[in-house]
Amino acid sequence: MPLDALGSVSIGSPPLIRAAAVPGYRHALLVDISAQQGANQVAVAARVRARLRAVAA
Repeated sequence: MPLDALGSVSIGSPPLIRAAAVPGYRHALLVDISAQQGANQVAVAARVRARLRAVAA
């Protein structure tokens, strides 16, 4: 399943993140899941996590 099937993809200026340190990792991927009408944010986050794990495997 492509990631865009889980929700909309917006391309624009990066979010205002001052610092995003993840202990034990040199690099981290931040996925901001914005609220959308009719979307279950918890379910979307779980599906994104599962998809990223599958890609990493």
